[in-house]
Amino acid sequence: MSTMQEIEVAIGKLSDTEVLVLVDRLREWHVAAWDRQIESDSAAGRLGFLVQEAQGEAQMGNAKPLDEILGND
Repeated sequence: MSTMQEIEVAIGKLSDTEVLVLVDRLREWHVAAWDRQIESDSAAGRLGFLVQEAQGEAQMGNAKPLDEILGND
């Protein structure tokens, strides 16, 4: 049996409350992994095209200020 299968079997034995706690923890781990990936990509210069695209949209008048989008006055 693979580790993944063992994990799935173990999850099947959890109470509903324990599953919800596990889901919250997995979300936290996923968000942290995503943050690390974004930081790594940024440090490696792989996100520069996004900055250029945003600047181009702003120059063409196709961008709104973030405060306006968020409803901050």
